[in-house]
Amino acid sequence: MTTLAQDLSETASVRTVTIPEATHYVHLDRPERGRGRLLAEVIRTLAQPAVTKAAH
Repeated sequence: MTTLAQDLSETASVRTVTIPEATHYVHLDRPERGRGRLLAEVIRTLAQPAVTKAAH
């Protein structure tokens, strides 16, 4: 995860979230395995206004 965040250094913003007990199939898994948390984070992110990074 850290490497991905570093690779995204040109984006307007980067936020990482750790979901304990999650598997690679967290989007299909049971709520207690992190599905609810994943969906909540995706909805939260999509609900935020778009941020643009100023050109240098």
